[in-house]
Amino acid sequence: MAGNFSPFEKLTRADWEKAAQKITGGKATDEALSTRTYDDIIIKPLYDESDLASVNKDFSAGETSPDLFCHHSFSADNGWEVRQKLVLEESLTSQKITEEFLALKKEGADGVWLEFLELPNKKSIKKIISEAENIGLSLFIDAGPYEFEVAQAVLEQLEKSKPRNTKDNSVENSKTDLKTSSKISPKINSKTNSKISLNLDPLGTLARYGQITKNPEELLEIWAEIAKKAYIYNADIYNAENTHIYNVIPFGVDVSIYAEAGATESRQLSLALKTAKQYIDALLTDSTDFADEPNIEKYLQFVPLEFTFAVSPEMFRNIAFLRAFRVCFSKLLQEEGIAKESADTLAGETQVHAVSSSFYFTGIDIWNNLLRSTSACFGAVLGGANSVTVLPIDTVLESENPAYRRLAANVSHLLKRESHLARVGDPASGSFYLESLTAEMAKQGWGEFKELAEGDMFSYLKNGKIHKAIEDDWQNQLSDISNDRGDTDDNSTSNGTASNGRKEKIIVGVNKFQDATSQSNGGAQNESSKAKQGSSAKQAKSRQQFELPQNPAIRIDPLQPKRRSKHLEK
Repeated sequence: MAGNFSPFEKLTRADWEKAAQKITGGKATDEALSTRTYDDIIIKPLYDESDLASVNKDFSAGETSPDLFCHHSFSADNGWEVRQKLVLEESLTSQKITEEFLALKKEGADGVWLEFLELPNKKSIKKIISEAENIGLSLFIDAGPYEFEVAQAVLEQLEKSKPRNTKDNSVENSKTDLKTSSKISPKINSKTNSKISLNLDPLGTLARYGQITKNPEELLEIWAEIAKKAYIYNADIYNAENTHIYNVIPFGVDVSIYAEAGATESRQLSLALKTAKQYIDALLTDSTDFADEPNIEKYLQFVPLEFTFAVSPEMFRNIAFLRAFRVCFSKLLQEEGIAKESADTLAGETQVHAVSSSFYFTGIDIWNNLLRSTSACFGAVLGGANSVTVLPIDTVLESENPAYRRLAANVSHLLKRESHLARVGDPASGSFYLESLTAEMAKQGWGEFKELAEGDMFSYLKNGKIHKAIEDDWQNQLSDISNDRGDTDDNSTSNGTASNGRKEKIIVGVNKFQDATSQSNGGAQNESSKAKQGSSAKQAKSRQQFELPQNPAIRIDPLQPKRRSKHLEK
């Protein structure tokens, strides 16, 4: 029996390569088994300590402080926020708000992603805030081109409901509080589990809807006003004894629209960093100087950003992608003058919202979308997402089944409660593969960001530079979609090789392993005929119903969401 418990024989890399060559026909393993991403990063079949030794130290996760990745308030009792999307397609009523919020809470949601299709009145705003707080839901506001009007109304209502035992809500007093505080916690939820994200992102709104109501000069003035109110409010709440009140995250950076349009990971990272830098620079202008002196570290503690990323079924790449974002964001903060340790802490505490990407969803054999969502959610939370929205499997169809919405929420609950993914702060730490891939993605994203550094995002969107770059990314990916070959899953490649040297992609249920009977997919084949070209029908429906301003200050061609399988769904 003792022999059964003897140590395993220690094998070398050469031993592994010799064994692998038996299935590669004698070909070199790196040549036969490596894959290339759309950012030209080589994914090798095997990694060891030598790979960590060769990564660029400027982007190595091993060179960061522990606070950069071990940022979660994860425990067996909470974990990441389960955020469900709610589209309000009709005039708001108090009863409807209560019913919808209670339904989401019953399904296990911790927060609600609230998409407005019209400009709500102040009474509706008051009801939304009070009901969400009473029921126990955090709020993430998505008001499209009316984002500033809604944000101002929300802040006005929050000021009215602020507890009486807070400090005097004046700029002077908030400055004194900051000067005398021995240590200001950068954590958003330092005293409460509730928060409200105003998600002010004019650049993202312009890209998604093709218009905004204010020109850049007007936006700066409104930006300063809202930043000032949020700064004071959050500083006062921090010093209040009453902790059952919202913390406010005023500004957002929505990267999901670029992913939905076909942008590669490095493109998404560069646009996230460029947008964030433009917003941070706006905070540092004289017009927003409401503290002692321009101090981005203080500003970001009380006027934080929240980033939204669309995540794919590529689980390991998602982990590296979100970790690479924090590496790059810390590097950006260091360039803004923040010390490395503090920058790592701020980047680690920055809120990241991940949503399963409809770019990878199919309109036929929709049960495979559940597998795609589960893989996306798994990678997102291990990569460091603070909140996750799993889209229902019928997202790309005209129909909307309540059971699918509940199933989407349950993906997070199963991973959280049964798989216990919330128990480890940074499970990717020390992995030769993931650490190397994190550094490679960070290096690529940072390099593309530096190429954009001299320009202005408004100009890039108006002159079509971003549109063209993302369209090139999309066409590059589209060329790899196989019509009929291979027998592997979504995260693998077929035996066919595209003209660009990458393997052709297989989409399970669409161009391989098709369900001809449609008996096992709940009637999805019949519903698939209703699938919209390009994006989800519900997304298209929302945009058609959204009452866009008649006279926008800036108008461009909006970025068009894509779906990689839509041309094969016949």
